Amino acid sequence: MIVPHLEPGHVLVMDNCQIHHTHMDRMRDMAVARGAIIVLLAPYSPIDNPIEYAFSVFKAFWRRHSDWLSTMDTYDAVRLCLFSCYENAAAGAQATFTHCGYT
Repeated sequence: MIVPHLEPGHVLVMDNCQIHHTHMDRMRDMAVARGAIIVLLAPYSPIDNPIEYAFSVFKAFWRRHSDWLSTMDTYDAVRLCLFSCYENAAAGAQATFTHCGYT
């Protein structure tokens, strides 16, 4: 779902979920073909893992807009939420990483 949106210079950050490792060579090939790179996070630590904070932003957006999102197909609702939970995606990503201690 995300690979078509990758562009040269993008960085795809993935946690150490087993599914991310199952097809890592193929995932890396697809990202590199689009000019992006994959970075794997260190082994799980909820304090240092930006995905935990990003999930909390996603869930907060979902709760605030649950009435509206519930009228949509699940795929469309999740997609809309992913692309809308930050007002400014670049600033939101930077804030997420800063919040988790990455500078």
